[in-house]
Amino acid sequence: MKKIFLIFASVLFVIISCDRKPSEPDNNFSGICITGGFTDLTEISANLQGVADLPSGELESVELGFVYSTENNPRPENGTAVPGEGLTASGQFNANLTGLISGTTYYYCAYFRKNGEYVYGGTKSFTTKDIRASVVTGDALGVTLTSATLTSSCSFTNNVLPPLDLISFLYYFVSDNISDREQLIASGQRIRAEANDGKSEATLENLKGNTVYYYVVGYSIKGLNNLVYGEVKQFFTSDHAEGYLHKCSESVITDDMIFSSCCSRRLTAVQQWFDYDPVDNTLYFSQLNRWYRNIVSWTEPKVTLSEDVPSQYMGLSCFSHGNNMVFERTASGEKFIWAPNFGSRGNGSYGNPWIVSRIPLQTTSTLSDDIPNTVPDDNYFFGVSPCWPAIDFDEDLIAICTYKKVYVYRLSEIRALPKTTVKIPAEITYGGIISSTGSTTTYDSGLPEFTGYPEVVARDATQVTPLIVFDISYSKRGLHWQTFCIDNGKAYFLHQGEVPDDSIVRCDPFIEVYDLKTGELLRQKVHQEYMMDVDGLASRGFVESDFCYTEPEGIKVMGEVMYVMYTCRGNTNITTRRPVIFKLSSEI
Repeated sequence: MKKIFLIFASVLFVIISCDRKPSEPDNNFSGICITGGFTDLTEISANLQGVADLPSGELESVELGFVYSTENNPRPENGTAVPGEGLTASGQFNANLTGLISGTTYYYCAYFRKNGEYVYGGTKSFTTKDIRASVVTGDALGVTLTSATLTSSCSFTNNVLPPLDLISFLYYFVSDNISDREQLIASGQRIRAEANDGKSEATLENLKGNTVYYYVVGYSIKGLNNLVYGEVKQFFTSDHAEGYLHKCSESVITDDMIFSSCCSRRLTAVQQWFDYDPVDNTLYFSQLNRWYRNIVSWTEPKVTLSEDVPSQYMGLSCFSHGNNMVFERTASGEKFIWAPNFGSRGNGSYGNPWIVSRIPLQTTSTLSDDIPNTVPDDNYFFGVSPCWPAIDFDEDLIAICTYKKVYVYRLSEIRALPKTTVKIPAEITYGGIISSTGSTTTYDSGLPEFTGYPEVVARDATQVTPLIVFDISYSKRGLHWQTFCIDNGKAYFLHQGEVPDDSIVRCDPFIEVYDLKTGELLRQKVHQEYMMDVDGLASRGFVESDFCYTEPEGIKVMGEVMYVMYTCRGNTNITTRRPVIFKLSSEI
């Protein structure tokens, strides 16, 4: 009786310790299998751990492995079996799973098999990390009459693996008559390409000349079942020697140079700044009106002489002159405006700002909704005035310009500074109720009038040594620079220039280019000859009164493309002002 009880207890122990596949024979050998944890979890892979607890000498005679599945209680018939590796003397082994689907829960168990009999460990689970991919359809470069090079990029947010391990391949979808994205993907010419560190190029040949082509890119991401697409873009195959991008020194204007001539929010206020977001194909403008208000509005680019104003705008009260702001789109899609702030109230505007503020883009609808200069909580103090910013987010650089000097910093270093209270080292005036010149109308700025040395919570960049400081040319006698931008290691300054006595156009603008690393002047006084082509401008919708006032107010360089904005007066009553933007080559 005692012997029978011991046999029963032994069998019960094996049944409790493991789970044999019912269809396999029972060879009555002892041992248990233990399912361990997992390591090295990524979006598409994981490493599983297990232990085979077998009598001495039996480890080498059994088959070890794991079974995994998206279903609970994984077995070979409903999952995938993989062999174990790295067996140790104590029975520990592992297996590396690859090719998994991101954001998916998998169930797994360890097993060993001997003489056709499976012994399983308990079931455990893990969930692969989510893939958050952002695909950008880039510009078409080197466009000629019959060829173009398409570009794109794919970045990942909060992912473990680099793009090289996550991107399988990509397709460009191209058509000369389909602009709708879904139809373009379904019916356009499909061109396969490879990605190098998240970026790609594909050259198209034998294109039709003088034709608009539409294209979009789709990336195949390991761990995702479907392609991830960018937005639709277009290019024009031109018979011009420079392709569809003209140099700013060319004298003849053509249709493809005009990027936009739409209205911004205030018909009668001068456009002081613009920026362009290629992701949303959106133009941003800043205008300064008689109330010392900066009006930031946004609209899509379009060539029109209508007076339809954008419906969306953001009002900023008591900031600065409105020039040299910066638009920022973060990797997560958040939008910000970097604006010079805490200037002193003068005759018609706030001048000589001491602070640069980073403000979340938001829509306001009335004067009372304006954002006062004291509201932003992400401010930057550089210890100089004026402090006009330009930022190259790709290169992680911010340049601060005074009238005659440029200070260049590492943007991430500035952003990482702690917030502290700084005292503006100059007496300034802001706020109060303002009367319009020549009118009894008043505007309440929303702030009590202040005169003194304000204290501002800001990140104090005077604690950081600039990467470089260099001098720039500036003159208050018609040659001063109006605005600047930085891109790919260069600073581009757009100058007003002197007005020729016999010119209908009221400016003779030129551009100068500096090296951001050395401060060297690379190009000097490259004149904008196309602005003298009055007949060319008139043939594309400009009227004589547009030439009564043309002032260069904005420049934006993005890779091989340069956008230059002029504020033009729109009619003989000298009221409407229109931002006219030319699309040029950055190679000047």
